[in-house]
This record gives sequence, C-alpha cells and structure tokens, in this order.
Amino acid sequence: MRIEGQRESDNVEDVRGSRFGRGAGIGCGGVLIALVIALITGQDPAQILQLVGLVQEVTQQTAPPPAPGGPPADALGKFASVVLASTEDPHAVLVRFVEDLEASPQLLARLRALAHDSPDPGQDRR
Repeated sequence: MRIEGQRESDNVEDVRGSRFGRGAGIGCGGVLIALVIALITGQDPAQILQLVGLVQEVTQQTAPPPAPGGPPADALGKFASVVLASTEDPHAVLVRFVEDLEASPQLLARLRALAHDSPDPGQDRR
C-alpha cells in the first residue's frame, strides 16, 4: 500500500515506549516471589511485601512522567495512521447514508418494499 500523499487519521497517538497508568503493584507473581524469599530467609512475608511496596513507591516518585503521545513520526506509525484513515472515510459516508435514510421515511419504506419484492438470491430463476 502506498502511503505517500494519503490522508492520515487524527485519531492516532504514538504511545510506544510510554508507561500506561501508575503501575498495577507487584501482582501474583511478585507475592509468590516474596513468599519464597520469606521462607528462605525466615522473615515475615508481610515485612517483605511492605518493603517491596516502599521500593515501588520511591521508584514511581523518582521516575520522570511519560511524555504525552503525539502523532506518529516514523514510517510504521504513519502507515497505521493512513490505514485507520482509509477505514474512517467509508464509515463516515455510511453514517451519513443511514442518517439520510432515517430522515426520509418514504425512501426507507420504498427500499424495504424493493427488498421484500426482490426474488430470493438462492432461488432458481428460469
């Protein structure tokens, strides 16, 4: 697909490499690892989990905030933007067509009558 000169979508943000949200904590795997460490060292698992939570808070506070995503700058991002735009254009036409049908009850009734009177596509026409 040639993307040069094609319209790009405005609905694309390049967020590759950025971190989503604040982090979800240590998760089940982290809890299991903390329990194994507690069993090996003989310490209380709650203390280890509390220590891991403190380290995670400090890491989140010192990490720079992620840069907001902007329009894609590389070839892959532009390709994705052009492909999305190619689906937006026909969708907009279809939405306008349906809105026009809903605004014109006579046209809608006529189309329904045509669809009802048309022969079955699976029927043999001899």
